Amino acid sequence: MSVTVQSPPSIQDPMSAAERIAIEPQILAGAKSMIASVTKSAQGMGGTLAWPVALHKLDRLDPGHKR
Repeated sequence: MSVTVQSPPSIQDPMSAAERIAIEPQILAGAKSMIASVTKSAQGMGGTLAWPVALHKLDRLDPGHKR
């Protein structure tokens, strides 16, 4: 199945062949709210929330990275 989104030329990104689409403001607000709730946890982890997972993946992919 193929979906084509037609948009006015003013939305076309001159640096890319990709077409930009407008996102509804309420969707953006919801996404910002979700991000804020994850990065400002009650445990005070803040923006470091993803680091344990990223470091675990790095350990798995390159066990010698700590040398």
